[in-house]
Amino acid sequence: MTSPRRRLWGFMVVTVVVIAGLALAIPPAMRLAMGPRGPAAWPPPARPGVQPVTIESSVLGRSMPVLVWLPPGTPTDARLPLVVLFHGQGADPSAWFHGIGADTEATRLIAEGRIPPLVLVSAAIANSMGIDSTPADDGYDHGAYGTYLAEELVPALVGRYPVSIDPRDHFVAGLSMGGFAALHLAFRHPDRFAGVGGLSPAVALETQPERAWLYTDEADRDAHDPQRLATTAPLGGMRVFLGYGAVDYDWIIDATRSLADRLTTREGVSVLLADPPATGHEEATWQALTAPMLEWLLSGGT
Repeated sequence: MTSPRRRLWGFMVVTVVVIAGLALAIPPAMRLAMGPRGPAAWPPPARPGVQPVTIESSVLGRSMPVLVWLPPGTPTDARLPLVVLFHGQGADPSAWFHGIGADTEATRLIAEGRIPPLVLVSAAIANSMGIDSTPADDGYDHGAYGTYLAEELVPALVGRYPVSIDPRDHFVAGLSMGGFAALHLAFRHPDRFAGVGGLSPAVALETQPERAWLYTDEADRDAHDPQRLATTAPLGGMRVFLGYGAVDYDWIIDATRSLADRLTTREGVSVLLADPPATGHEEATWQALTAPMLEWLLSGGT
């Protein structure tokens, strides 16, 4: 007869094997672009200087969560640069503040005189890749997310906070899936943003099976793929910061390098491909790259 202790041990081994098998069953590209923090209840825990608000989206038909950080003592009549940040897949807006500490890095850079005071916004994009897409049952969130980001989010922020109305003071950045969303948004609307940052951006060189829905055909890919827009969109004057971890996923490293190569051939585009920290597709990588990204974008790309 098997002892209770031996039966318990056998159950634990089977459980570990099953969990490991389920993890491996997730398609690699799906695992790669997931954010470090799972979806959280709204609002997240209180953080000094960070305000949880919602933006009413008519195109999405619901309220969208946003976290806003302003430097302490910002006058109500100030007109500050705006940096909008997008999270990774499976994560939420709190990743940039509660996880990465973008507000802490901004505070330090402002105090050291390396960047001007600015408004930081971390906006929810669900698992949408930040584009407009039609309904589907494939684990992604579908809807007019691209239109929301381009047409509703920034105007709502400008109207509510001490933000400059000049597009030359507007920047967007993201990590992993959010990096794709940021590059897509900036390259599709280069007249509305002065710069963009992509940290471990999910800008694959080849079509990934689970994301075949991103592009309906080659013409649609020409119009929406950041890799192709990097060579065709009118990006003159734009600042671009790109980075990844030294042991990040190979497809992200290859795609980010390719994107940097394409952009460096464009006249008037200021590109920085950062030295990779000794980390992977994880929070530590994005923490290490946040300060240099903010400094590159806010200092004029020099």
